[in-house]
Amino acid sequence: MLDVVGLLVNETNFWRLEPLINTMLNANYTKGTLGLNVLLTLRLVGIKNQSLEQQLSQQIKEDINSGEMELTSGELALGILGLGACENQDEEFIRGARLVSKLEAKFQAEIQNMEAHDGNPLTNYYQLSLALLALCLFNGSYSVTSVTCYFTPENKNYYFGDQFSVDTGAMAVLALTCVQKNTQKKMDMNAEGKISNYVESLANKIQAERKQGLFGNIFSTGEAMQALFVSSDYYKNEANCRETLRAVFDNISRGAFYLPITAAQILPALMGKTYLDVTNPSCGLNPVKFNTSTEKPGTVTPTTAPLNILVKYSVRINKTSHTEVTVRKGSVFLDVMKAAQEKNETLFRFTVEETSWGPYITSVQGIKANSNDRTYWKLLSNGQPLSQAVPSAEQPWVDGIQVIMENSVINSTFPNPSVLIAMNLAGAYNVEAQKLLTFDLMASDTADLTAGQLALTIMALTSSCRDPGDKVSTLRTQMENWTPSSLGSYASTFYGPSLAILALCQNNPEMTLPIAARFAKTLLASSSPFDVDAGAVATLALTCMYNRIPVGSEEGYRALFAQLLKKIVEDISTRVRDNGLIGDVYSTGLAMQALSVTPERPNKQWDCQQTMDTVLDEIKEGKFQNSMSIAQILPSLKGKTYLDVPQVSCSPDQEVQPTQPNFPSPVPTSASNITVVYTISNQLRGVELLFNVTISVSVKKGSVLLVVLEEAQRRNPQFKFETRMTSWGLEVSSINNIAGNVNDKTYWQFLSGKTPLIEEDGHFGVKRHVRVKRKNSKLTARADR
Repeated sequence: MLDVVGLLVNETNFWRLEPLINTMLNANYTKGTLGLNVLLTLRLVGIKNQSLEQQLSQQIKEDINSGEMELTSGELALGILGLGACENQDEEFIRGARLVSKLEAKFQAEIQNMEAHDGNPLTNYYQLSLALLALCLFNGSYSVTSVTCYFTPENKNYYFGDQFSVDTGAMAVLALTCVQKNTQKKMDMNAEGKISNYVESLANKIQAERKQGLFGNIFSTGEAMQALFVSSDYYKNEANCRETLRAVFDNISRGAFYLPITAAQILPALMGKTYLDVTNPSCGLNPVKFNTSTEKPGTVTPTTAPLNILVKYSVRINKTSHTEVTVRKGSVFLDVMKAAQEKNETLFRFTVEETSWGPYITSVQGIKANSNDRTYWKLLSNGQPLSQAVPSAEQPWVDGIQVIMENSVINSTFPNPSVLIAMNLAGAYNVEAQKLLTFDLMASDTADLTAGQLALTIMALTSSCRDPGDKVSTLRTQMENWTPSSLGSYASTFYGPSLAILALCQNNPEMTLPIAARFAKTLLASSSPFDVDAGAVATLALTCMYNRIPVGSEEGYRALFAQLLKKIVEDISTRVRDNGLIGDVYSTGLAMQALSVTPERPNKQWDCQQTMDTVLDEIKEGKFQNSMSIAQILPSLKGKTYLDVPQVSCSPDQEVQPTQPNFPSPVPTSASNITVVYTISNQLRGVELLFNVTISVSVKKGSVLLVVLEEAQRRNPQFKFETRMTSWGLEVSSINNIAGNVNDKTYWQFLSGKTPLIEEDGHFGVKRHVRVKRKNSKLTARADR
């Protein structure tokens, strides 16, 4: 067994792997090549499902024997590894079909192609490494000289452009380690030293791609873990183990491994196995008993007819061909290509190959990708890869608001945990500000904090890799004693408790389960609609609980959380505006987080890209100048959510701080004056001082509301107002000596005409950053309850 500290999944947390197992067991395998990795993993980690194992084994044999299908070197290698794993009867087929000899020929053909075509193999270096690994494990023939010549770490085939390919490097490490340990293959000291150096160098390159516990990306991490098991001491460090497990578990809970191949590639490493174990006596031995239920998930019938959208599609070779096609909203890119091909087959014809990763585009206009020329087809949207959320051309705007947020820390007297969370999730530019805010929060007095404020502090410290100490037990006690003032309480009152459930869930989901269940039942019974902010945070909290229900718990908990999640996300989806904003521009950030992770999808399709584009437009207009508003939008722009808090990787103190980026500034507008008619009104019964007073003030166009209040106060003492500092900045707490009262549920509401300027909170703060834009504006501050 591998000497890996704390990494192996055991009976207390193996329930987290059930989504991976269900993905593999419940998939539809139409041919053997789609199940190569799955058969290998089922046998390697000891998942006993005889019917599926026999099905995959038979399909793979049929594909190998078929004269219609020519397997690549990598496919044949995987077939040998899967069929030959753990000493089973399929070994007779391997010998009878002379599979190892066939793989030897394919491996030699790869080498010959490299000699003839500038070092380029017939397939790629990932498949070449797989072939070498299988030959090594099953006593095949290969040239050590070829290995030392072509597997040098500097070889261009380990890279795509300038980017090191982690999974390719990892597979090479496994293959080279096998060659090193192969006692049946004699090597001279020189070759042995070279291969040892290759392994060490490739392992270092893999570790250099580490970010927040992952290597390269989530899908390359499994094989990278295997490579580091056998080539370095990385996972003998318990902190490294915990960091990787947290990151992988979080991605499992998000549904990242929805393809069988992705589940099959990550599972062996989580069970402490590597592909080198295929021929070991330990192969298939596992103390954990897996649940191998093959119950198929239910399907959901859509309740609304899908909308159609117009897509502009172009193919660029020597010249660019354009067309426009209509497809259903939410269609995949392949649907667009099919529609274009139907309109003009000459210009837009293409071919695909079904792979275990899904359809793979092999040619467009008859032009095929060519491994010898290292050419391939790339899919772009507005010049950017489809996988990239914020286009690189727009990234300076995002960096700009991050710098504004970070710079606010130095001059702020209010240590804002939301800002620290955003800094840690995004990756801070101003390391000194990050340290200062962390220390301020660690030293702050939490005695008078609300549940929501305490929860944010705990999450901020967790994201900084700091122990929140007894703050967690204090928060748990608060939530055990929490009750809403009434079932009809305004939904915004659930904002803080939702944050508390989220923080407690991330700390200990098992102890939080009864608290979260009681909270969920209370929310279900509430008659008030959710505001976007509160609904979004509740969604994040419930999603955390839904994904982390402890093994052995009653299934009713999952059903409860799912029911409430469906209710909330449906409510949030009704707040999506025509321009993509959700609620308003400041509530959109949290809503984006919620809609991107919820396991219950709303019936109305959410257009994430439209929301992203509108937010970027708002940033360019200067809407995000307040640190709190930036803190809530920044994680989504960086592809993060509050669910990522436990997975943040904390680097040791850096000698050189990250370079702050250059960023554009919003285009300034003319500063002409406008007249604002401002009225303060208190007509509530039971309040001694009743008044309705109006004044006209002149302010610069584009001024925030606070400027209007200050000018009115300067001219007339009746317009005196007071503020208090919050994480959003200054909040108006009283006007004309009349203060809002939590017990009486009274507050000051600002309106333009009859329209509330702040629809959700009922109070004015810099949070909304509302500016006076019209030539002549009428503003009313009205006492309300």
